[in-house]
Amino acid sequence: NSAASFLYESRRRKKDKNPDRFIPVRDTLDRVCTSNFQHILDKCPDVKIVISSTWRVVHKLSWLKKKLKSYGIDSSRVIGVTPDFYTGIRGHEIDAWLKEHPKVKEYVILDDNSMLSGGHEGNFIKTTWDTGLTLPHVFEVLKKFGVMEL
Repeated sequence: NSAASFLYESRRRKKDKNPDRFIPVRDTLDRVCTSNFQHILDKCPDVKIVISSTWRVVHKLSWLKKKLKSYGIDSSRVIGVTPDFYTGIRGHEIDAWLKEHPKVKEYVILDDNSMLSGGHEGNFIKTTWDTGLTLPHVFEVLKKFGVMEL
């Protein structure tokens, strides 16, 4: 997501008086970011999604999949969520998920949260709240998965 998408969504709703205004802006996604994310999935057909976002604590997995699908993301690729240890340190939660799934050897973490720790530096691509998942981030992910073409 991005701050810009929140601003856009708020302005659009005020102007259009759209029925979507009853869905909290915090429950919307940035359409450019989601398109960038789906591009990664298109180029990396074996990649699966594990959600570590704070949304996993607030919403059920079925809601998350439905939300992603409504933004054009192949939600069938979502295979789970990381546990929530209530510490705010996602690296520990990711470690726990990886420990339960030892066959996973290659992974990329996309997040604007820098509270990772746990040795994930080589797998972490830091986005920002301001811009979300941009095209340079997409290039980084594709490179990490050995895909060189855009």
